[in-house]
Amino acid sequence: MSLKRGLLGVGVLAGALAFGSYAQAGSLVLGNSGWRASWSSSFDNADYTYVTLTVLAETDSTVVIQKTAVFADGPDQHGLIAPIEINFEQTRADAAKNIVVTSESVTNASGVDWNSFQFIIEDGTTDTSADTSFDVTRTFGSVPPFDVSPFSVVGVGGITSQPQIITLGDGVLANGDIWRPGVGPAGGELVIHAAPATDGSKRFVFKELPGGEVIPLPAAAWMGLSSLLGLGAVGAFRKARRTIA
Repeated sequence: MSLKRGLLGVGVLAGALAFGSYAQAGSLVLGNSGWRASWSSSFDNADYTYVTLTVLAETDSTVVIQKTAVFADGPDQHGLIAPIEINFEQTRADAAKNIVVTSESVTNASGVDWNSFQFIIEDGTTDTSADTSFDVTRTFGSVPPFDVSPFSVVGVGGITSQPQIITLGDGVLANGDIWRPGVGPAGGELVIHAAPATDGSKRFVFKELPGGEVIPLPAAAWMGLSSLLGLGAVGAFRKARRTIA
């Protein structure tokens, strides 16, 4: 059973009462997890590109958050859509080891269709577990796996061999459509191995970037999903491509 399914009974309202979970002025303390999230104040204006976070539940090792995002800015002169970036800052030494993003709502109000989407972590180049990265096994190898329909996962990689970029493609999110990755009891969850520092100093950026056609990374910076999940988990991962009922 996924952590989300075990904890969602806490509910959004309970989370709000217990944790003050709705963010104010571009900043949110993630309950008692030892993490704080912040973002540009420009993302607080619902008339433009917009983001909110809600704490749903937490344990000693994990905090579960829900994210709502509206991408309302069109492409720039180079055809690029500005990403939404959320900064995570460790606030105490015994911070939770995992940050789980679930039941997202992502609205394409950019004026153009999206043919790809990337989840990106910006932190470190040590190529060790000290770098914040995606827990690919728990994200795509668990039951249920993280559902990214109408897209499919076309690559997992980064600057090092740590999985810090998940690239989605082979699908289209039309302008005006709302995408809900990981929604529902069979939707799975995006798991971040936060790698808190023993001195409480860890900071990293979680970025979401919609776009057009996927541009492959060099082979040295890319890894096959099977090498991350192991052969036994590939079948479960492929279920992430199913359509949300």
